[in-house]
Amino acid sequence: MSLAKRPPASLQSDMDMDDALDRRYNYDNDEDIDPELRLRTVRTAHSAIAESIVADTRQTRRRRRFWGARSEKTRHGHHPEEADPVKAKQEGRGRPEGKRRNVYVNTPLPRGELDSSGDPLVRYPRNKVRTTKYTILTFIPRNLWEQFRRIANLFFLTLVVLQQFSVFGAPSGVVSALPLAFIIVASAIKDGIEDYRRGQLDEEVNTSPTTRLAVRNPNIPEDPRSLFEKLLGLNRPGAVSRGVRRLRAAEARAPPGSQSTLNVDDSDGRSMDGRSVASTVHSYPPAAVLDPNFRAGAAQWERTLWKKLEVGDIVLLRDNEQVPADIIVLATSDPDGNCYLETKNLDGETNLKLRKSLVATRNMSSAEEEVQRARFVLDSEAPSQNLYLYHGVLRYRDFSSASAFSSVHARATNNNTNYDADFHGQGGRGGAATPMPEDRAEPVSINEMLLRGCALRNTAWVVGLVVFTGADTKIMLNGGDTPSKRSKIERETNFNVAVNFGVLLAMCIIAGIFSGREDAKRNTSADLFEVGSDPTSSTVLNGLVTFVSCIIMFQNIVPISLYISIEIVKTIQAYFISQDVDLYYEGYDTPCVPKTWNISDDLGQIEYVFSDKTGTLTQNVMEFQKCSVNSIAYGEGVTEAQRGAATRAGAADTMDPAELTAKLAGLKQLMVTTMERAWSNRYLQPAKLTLVLPGLASALAD
Repeated sequence: MSLAKRPPASLQSDMDMDDALDRRYNYDNDEDIDPELRLRTVRTAHSAIAESIVADTRQTRRRRRFWGARSEKTRHGHHPEEADPVKAKQEGRGRPEGKRRNVYVNTPLPRGELDSSGDPLVRYPRNKVRTTKYTILTFIPRNLWEQFRRIANLFFLTLVVLQQFSVFGAPSGVVSALPLAFIIVASAIKDGIEDYRRGQLDEEVNTSPTTRLAVRNPNIPEDPRSLFEKLLGLNRPGAVSRGVRRLRAAEARAPPGSQSTLNVDDSDGRSMDGRSVASTVHSYPPAAVLDPNFRAGAAQWERTLWKKLEVGDIVLLRDNEQVPADIIVLATSDPDGNCYLETKNLDGETNLKLRKSLVATRNMSSAEEEVQRARFVLDSEAPSQNLYLYHGVLRYRDFSSASAFSSVHARATNNNTNYDADFHGQGGRGGAATPMPEDRAEPVSINEMLLRGCALRNTAWVVGLVVFTGADTKIMLNGGDTPSKRSKIERETNFNVAVNFGVLLAMCIIAGIFSGREDAKRNTSADLFEVGSDPTSSTVLNGLVTFVSCIIMFQNIVPISLYISIEIVKTIQAYFISQDVDLYYEGYDTPCVPKTWNISDDLGQIEYVFSDKTGTLTQNVMEFQKCSVNSIAYGEGVTEAQRGAATRAGAADTMDPAELTAKLAGLKQLMVTTMERAWSNRYLQPAKLTLVLPGLASALAD
């Protein structure tokens, strides 16, 4: 038996892994490295990323060697090498924690996923989001916790408590509490106003309009209300809420061109209202998930609010609309199933990203009766904050083949009970003898998903399936809770208060010690002139009383007026910022809105600005104003270079913005009129035209 203790199996595997990594990424004998200068002459970005991953992995394994064995033994009560390797293998790496979910579309749930009352066992969160820090119930305790994190507030609270005892010589305990009460109340009001405005922004997002297919969603209970809502009779199932009624009334009153309509056809004749659908067997093959014998009801696209969406709903998105939840693309207006997504609200990238629809549902149009006949199950992963990874499986029965159509058509009955049982593998009457459509599965990745917060671009319409809502969406998982921010001045003030408190404590300790020593002496003048002044007969207790009394007397070393002044200044400064005309943005018709007043004094504290110019436009706006065709310059617009040249030449008066705007508007109207008379262009958008050239339009028309 060896005297050296052999490391556990898990740690031994870590060592073997490190050796393997070293062998794989050993550059000592690499031909790409200059032997004299030890410089890597040819390296790609992949190699650099691989080196970073190896370094992080090695560091993590070293920490686990030191702490892993003891912590795992403490947690599980046994040695780490006794862990089940099969279970660890099943969990996998890089997969999100949590249980996978099955989303059923026009298909009843199996019995194993229903409770005794017939409702789904799993209840998914609402699509309503909340970024506020407080609620009505948590405002007082949480706000007090936030305020008493300040060292000064704790110090002042201690003084207020001590001054309630007359033995320490305080004149009035109630009066001493007024300054601290003013600070607490003023800060609470300020925090409440900030959180109220944050809640208004949440409500604006939650009440944004979207389009949903009004069909029965089997993934939610028939009555999803809480016990409190049932007792009060609120939000009855099937009833139209007040917010939805206001939305529909506002859209009904709006002009026809200002609201989203459902009768928009794309270039391939794929209608959005079903009245002119060109998706026939010859032009577009039928989607594999469409059940030809499923009795479609009177379902219609309805306008609703974001917060009303649930997992399993079918939504319809139009061009330039925001994505209300994490959805899987089922079909698009493009024949190839492509759509374009703008993700600048998630990752800051302004370039459009290509997304594709599922192959099984690609040929499905946006007609209500056709979407209602789609029957499938989406096996989805658990919610994850990874913006670039998603794993799911679409399980369906292929109805697109002629044999499958005939076999199912022969089994069509007045109800769909037997088919529903066969879909879940439970069998039915004649199920063993009658051939059924073939079961198929299709992988689903992030390329078929639209994330909440993104915007649909350059695509007429998209039909999607809601898979994650509310707090389960990737943007909310990456956001986390709203932090409590503290400015640099507040952090430095806490440090200075701690130093001042140390000085105050030293002074009071010295005063208490000398008071106790003097009180212990006998035959002094105090025996004649201070009879009965000692609070107790103990010199030690008298010294403690003197110590506390000195703290009360010297408390101005930590000035409470400083905090009162800071709170008042921050409030006034936030008001000035919101009223500053120079900070007004005309493009969105909105002023500067300070959301966190506590950190307004951090403005202007930047010392270094690192800039990497890669060609990306700051505002992502490029206006086409001039061009040259056959050596002839066209375009009536005025560029920034022309404005600068006029300013240098002293002719800035000729570049009056109001006059130029009026002139360009007239020329633009002339050009648009000429183009509309000459051609019928369905893609013409006059509001987005920046190149004004009526001469070229007239020449082409002639």
